[in-house]
Amino acid sequence: MNYNDVLRRLRFALDLEDAVVIDMFARSGHEIGPDALAALLMKEGHVGFVACSSELLQAFLDTLILDRRGPRSAATAPADGEEASPTELTYNEILKKVRIALDLKEDDVLAAITRGDGKVTRPHLRALFRNPSHKNFRACDEELLHAFLNGLTRTMRNKRE
Repeated sequence: MNYNDVLRRLRFALDLEDAVVIDMFARSGHEIGPDALAALLMKEGHVGFVACSSELLQAFLDTLILDRRGPRSAATAPADGEEASPTELTYNEILKKVRIALDLKEDDVLAAITRGDGKVTRPHLRALFRNPSHKNFRACDEELLHAFLNGLTRTMRNKRE
């Protein structure tokens, strides 16, 4: 699964219009137009496809968190200079950012994964959200993220209908 797939699936699950997504990118400091967004939302192999970078998806997810949860309080914000430098976005980080943005509890994430035809135990799920240096950390694989996004789509779209 590439970053374009994640962007496309989240946009569909949350029923975000193009103008909203373009605005979210603009607020994160990434000016993209309707044509650029269309290129990002294309499937790989189509003419005009443009790969979504880790930095671009991270900016989208961070803006999604701000939209849904609001800015961090002063008590939880990192000190100056403590903000992590941009690195390759992992599946664990994508899962964590979506969980934060949508204020999902452990049961909600488990339900979404199950609804997306995935299987995970509570201990395994907890291990996905641990610090990578923790001895019980487990990396999220593509199949699990795919099941989560599919289940999230089914859950979110059913709530609206």
